[in-house]
Parts: sequence; C-alpha cells; structure tokens
Amino acid sequence: MCLSEIWLDDNVSDLEIHISNYCIQRKDRNRHGGGVCIYISQDLSYNERVYLNHEHLEATWIELLLPKTKPIVCASIYRTPNQNNFYSILDIVCSSSNQFHYFETI
Repeated sequence: MCLSEIWLDDNVSDLEIHISNYCIQRKDRNRHGGGVCIYISQDLSYNERVYLNHEHLEATWIELLLPKTKPIVCASIYRTPNQNNFYSILDIVCSSSNQFHYFETI
C-alpha cells in the first residue's frame, strides 16, 4: 500500500504508525505536508532500493521479490504542486537503473 502526503517527520516513530503484519518504508518531509511511505505485507520478500533516491524527488522505492517472477520495482512518489522539473528528475532516476527497461513515463 503506497501513501503520499503522510505529514510526518523523524519525531514520529515507525511504532506509532505500525499496522499489524506490515513492514513500512518511508521518506518523511515535515508535519506541514508531503512525505511518502509504503506498507509491505510481512508475507512478501522485498529489498529497499536506496540507490534510486534523489534529493529532489520525494519518493521511497522497494523491489518486491515474488516467486517465479522477475523482481518488481515499486515506489510511492509525491510531486509537489510547484515542482516544474519533476518528470526530468524522475527520468534521470529511472534511467540510472537498468531495471527499468520497460518503464514509460505517462
């Protein structure tokens, strides 16, 4: 489950927003807006993809590791209303990984 506009900062621990049987990956901004997180079922294997983080992109990335399939890269991304370079930054991030052979910007 991907969420945006979580309005959290590092004063809020993962325990305070814990959902039973889920792990959480998050990127906070502040208590006045923004921030993203992904809740992943504890039944699923995954890796956090920190190398896809970009200082000007509010996102958190994971790679789901499902049986008998290639890894699936998932992200929770928030675009602020005044971010004019969002798509160019997203393109840079996606181009930096050979995992996105089939990625297309919508």
